[in-house]
Amino acid sequence: MYRLRNLNNILGDHKELEKQTIFLADTDSLNDPLESYIKYYWQGDKIIWDNFFRHYILCLDTTIALYQFAPDKMEDTKNDIPVHLMFSEQTDVYKEIIQRIFLNFKNDILMQNLISHLLDNYTKKIYKDNLYDILNLIEPYIQWYIIKEKNNNKIKEEILYNIKNKLDKNLQDILKEDCSLETILKCTTALRQTSIYFNKFNLNDFNLKYIQALRKLSSCKIYIACFSEECSNVALWGYYANNHTGVCLKFKDFIKDNGNLYLKLKNPINNEIRDYKLNKVIYKPNDKEVNFFTNIGVLPMGILTNNWYYDENHNSSEYFLQMRGDKGNLDEWRKKYWDNIDNCICYKLSDWKNEKECRISLVDTFHRFKDENSRVFNYDFNDLEAIIFGMRTPIKERMKIINIIRKKCKENNRDSFDFYEMKYNDVNFEFKPHKLYINIK
Repeated sequence: MYRLRNLNNILGDHKELEKQTIFLADTDSLNDPLESYIKYYWQGDKIIWDNFFRHYILCLDTTIALYQFAPDKMEDTKNDIPVHLMFSEQTDVYKEIIQRIFLNFKNDILMQNLISHLLDNYTKKIYKDNLYDILNLIEPYIQWYIIKEKNNNKIKEEILYNIKNKLDKNLQDILKEDCSLETILKCTTALRQTSIYFNKFNLNDFNLKYIQALRKLSSCKIYIACFSEECSNVALWGYYANNHTGVCLKFKDFIKDNGNLYLKLKNPINNEIRDYKLNKVIYKPNDKEVNFFTNIGVLPMGILTNNWYYDENHNSSEYFLQMRGDKGNLDEWRKKYWDNIDNCICYKLSDWKNEKECRISLVDTFHRFKDENSRVFNYDFNDLEAIIFGMRTPIKERMKIINIIRKKCKENNRDSFDFYEMKYNDVNFEFKPHKLYINIK
């Protein structure tokens, strides 16, 4: 198993060779924006959708407040959106405010009819793009109700209700023509431009960031260390080894249970040494669909049920009853949930297939690995079989690497270690490693 590295990682700031480390990177920092992609859809009954809209109101209201009081603190990313805020965990005063906004929105006849139609009487599967359009439609209304609740006579009632009348007229005009989703969504721009906060907040695309951030409620953070099944891809050397100036580490992997590959690593938090599975990447789209509403897996069960699966009268959503199954527990649901997480780690689009990647993944269930230092794992030096120099690895850096290996061989009573150099054979047009005969003693 091979791992390409640039010289700064190997010899510079991180000293990966000297410290025998493998870093597990946040998927957000990797070069594929579709890392651990899950195809979510949203399908629920009225209880779940009402709780969804209340959660949306809570997040929107909080984000507006943050923009008002600390605009310089906002990153303009999905990390701005406080999706971990739950209604049940707020102060009594704030809960009353959010509940009033939610009930005013919920009882708006025009909104009732619109949402019921768009969700096909709460039976339809809603995919990401359609959810985005729906939120763009209702956001101006929710902003209006937020302002109305917190106005304190800052805006004259006449002006406030003139805005509401414009919102209603824009939507009513569209609804008179046709009730198809496509036609209704045409009025999105007109509605949002009527919104009081349009220029200040909507241009930052809260709704897109909100949908992206919702994944934090479904899946824990995932960290990955990447390897390859081969070292003879000239493009990979150009990208991952800094224009062929870096090196490639060749590890001894070992096989167990049904032919799976493993590498032994030490966890920096508790110093536990165990076998970590190297999962082969499957190069095709991950087409498995997951219902977001039945995969909110990072919340404690009490908070989850109170905020998503029960209404104010403690009636339970039918979807929660289905999750519990015939046995009345969540064992089967938990298995499916973790299967979905494991599944998403292993898929990439076919454009990446030349990488022939295997990966070690770490699912951070209890948020122990947020700090980068906690994800610097150690390997056994005896599992490092060889080092392969790139075609442009400088002589000075080669000598530094050789001297580090000499020292480690002595410390580990090891009398052999292999070095290679990548070469291009212009007779058979092959880019392959060629062995170097270097005395390590």
